[in-house]
Amino acid sequence: MSDPGRPGDPQVGELSTRLRTWPDPAARYHARRTLDGEDPASPSMRSLADAVRARPECVAVIERCDWRHPYRKWQGAHWALTTLAERGHPGGDPRLPEVQEAVFAWILGKRFLRPNWPRFIEGQPDRVRRCGSMEGNVARSTCWCPSGPVTAASRWSTGAPGGRTRSGPTARSRTGVPGAGPG
Repeated sequence: MSDPGRPGDPQVGELSTRLRTWPDPAARYHARRTLDGEDPASPSMRSLADAVRARPECVAVIERCDWRHPYRKWQGAHWALTTLAERGHPGGDPRLPEVQEAVFAWILGKRFLRPNWPRFIEGQPDRVRRCGSMEGNVARSTCWCPSGPVTAASRWSTGAPGGRTRSGPTARSRTGVPGAGPG
């Protein structure tokens, strides 16, 4: 008996075949891209990516994004990106850069990065109240849902003027985050 997951294992081959023909276009897209190495720029893959972007649940996540704060419980831009990544969104949606800009402006902002941001509970000095999924979800969703360069991330990583501040079209007018604006 062979180990599941080893190359040549009939169970792995059957699973791969099922994923390539699965009814969900996101599953088919990622199976063909990851397992078969298909070029995302090919006509058939572009068509499949368009089908994923047009799925009602993906459209609704972007359209219903709550702009008051990127981390607003299950509704802010942070959660919109996380949900899109979980749904297998291939990126390339023209609305994604605005969502990603809001998230990066928040997570790379001075207020988020200050040393005392984590909350400590009295009597529980080892129990920190800061969810590690914040940074992890941003990194994962940016890899899964690429949209091109994100202004806030570019400024922060290059040390350009305005780096590590909240600025850009989404910061002041859409997020409502205190401290938003040129820095």
